[in-house]
Amino acid sequence: MTYILEDQKEFQRLEKQSTPKDYSLESELEYLVVDDNKTLLDAGCGSGVLLRYLREHYRNRNLTLVGCDQSELRLQQAKKVCGKHDIKFQQTELHNISFQESTFDIVTCRYVYEYFTDPFQVSNEFFRILKSNGVLYLIDFDGIFFNFFTSNKILNNDLEFLHKKIGIDLFVGRKLPIFLKMSGFKNINWKITTHTFSGDELFKEHQNMHQRLETIYPVLVDIFGSNIRAENFVESYLREMTNEENTLFYNKIIAWGQR
Repeated sequence: MTYILEDQKEFQRLEKQSTPKDYSLESELEYLVVDDNKTLLDAGCGSGVLLRYLREHYRNRNLTLVGCDQSELRLQQAKKVCGKHDIKFQQTELHNISFQESTFDIVTCRYVYEYFTDPFQVSNEFFRILKSNGVLYLIDFDGIFFNFFTSNKILNNDLEFLHKKIGIDLFVGRKLPIFLKMSGFKNINWKITTHTFSGDELFKEHQNMHQRLETIYPVLVDIFGSNIRAENFVESYLREMTNEENTLFYNKIIAWGQR
């Protein structure tokens, strides 16, 4: 989704998103085993926030940390904030990764699978670049944005319409174990958590969603066919998020397997 990758404000959103408890890296990486002297790739690294977390929390492990992303802009931004952390970066498409076979001990991929046109091919590439017994560790939401029901019939209808047209898989989380299996990974495990929002956490998620919708606004205009309808959708969605009678929840899937 180029419109997200090349939007200047997406960097700030990714950085800010990592602070609420529902996006906690500590909890998301709970099942990741990081031994000494390992080489780790964060695929689709965005702002580099996961890599910085690993460097800070495993200072004495002598890790080689690498981030890759298809967006040159995002990598330039990540390099600026990661400068003191000894992290390497490389631009590459994840459907055809520019790394040699058996390069990494661990590959992580967080909140990226929904954008892949061929997630099986990406999983195959991760399998190829992992060493024997290396681990692929995936984190993604299932139902984000669309797990929302309100008494506003127009908004509900617009959500159904958008779900059919948006072109990204926001229910990809439930599929991650299957992608691992079909790409040849073994010892596959997965965990699921459900996230609801109230109080301060709802306020933070409301801000996060506001920024998401601003970023994808040109796409909403294309899908709905007019600025007015897109504006009405954004306003309605954000307004209904604060209505305590409405249901809003995300499922998060963490899945991992061994090469």
